[in-house]
Amino acid sequence: MAENLDILSAAVSLLIRAALLAARCSGRVGKRSLKRLVAMDTDAKAKGILFFKDRVYQLEMQVSVFQKQAHIVWRFQRLFSHVRVEVSEASLMVEKTYGT
Repeated sequence: MAENLDILSAAVSLLIRAALLAARCSGRVGKRSLKRLVAMDTDAKAKGILFFKDRVYQLEMQVSVFQKQAHIVWRFQRLFSHVRVEVSEASLMVEKTYGT
């Protein structure tokens, strides 16, 4: 039991250390990226902005296509459910009428 407790406390300690190191590293990366951005000339920044605007437009178009496909799938599923209900109602009517 004491060994399990030692292993557990070591694991928790390592997890906390890993989280702190990751937070510190992400802060450094963010600062480095901002320094690079400040050091860029305005033409490079404008090109980067145009590139990202174009990429956002492409992604919005993909989302639009996926939403249309999802809507078509939803309509097909709704239609199929409606047909399935009508078939089951018809079969119940036939059973009721002919007693099968």
